Amino acid sequence: MYLYNMEIELQDRQIRLVVLAERDEEAFDQIEGLLARFYVKTPEVLEAAIV
Repeated sequence: MYLYNMEIELQDRQIRLVVLAERDEEAFDQIEGLLARFYVKTPEVLEAAIV
């Protein structure tokens, strides 16, 4: 397992997430689920990158 520092660009702000995953693809797949936990309405992800 690896920790991924993800930089996420939303419509109105830029946020960072730390994700625990086996592979890069799994880290990107977890983004929407994590955002849904912290926002009432899931924001649209414009861009996501591993930093």
